[in-house]
Amino acid sequence: GGMYVFTLLDHFAAGTSILFGVLIEAIGIAWFYGVDRFSDDIEEMIGHRPGLYWRLCWKFVSPCFLLFMVVVSFTTFGPPSYGKYTFPMWANVVGWCLAISSMSLVPIYAIYKICSLPGKFCD
Repeated sequence: GGMYVFTLLDHFAAGTSILFGVLIEAIGIAWFYGVDRFSDDIEEMIGHRPGLYWRLCWKFVSPCFLLFMVVVSFTTFGPPSYGKYTFPMWANVVGWCLAISSMSLVPIYAIYKICSLPGKFCD
């Protein structure tokens, strides 16, 4: 019972889902909120703006690296197992449903907010 459920949740909910969430967060801060506004906020907190290195990492390096990690995580996926026990297909389906449920909510809510707010996207 418990160890099998833990293994299933660990396999599907821990790795790719968290990486995807961090990727969405990095894209949201760097590209939607903006590195300049984020740097202004940091300057307000600590008294000076972050250097060029940090701004380039936030805007380009981190999102590209995280995207690479998510793609590698998807492409190297193997079905979960616990010792010699290999989980049946229905357990894989349940696991993917758990993973997709946590990964899909942020983009779905973002699309909903973009479509429901007045004005244009670029405003």
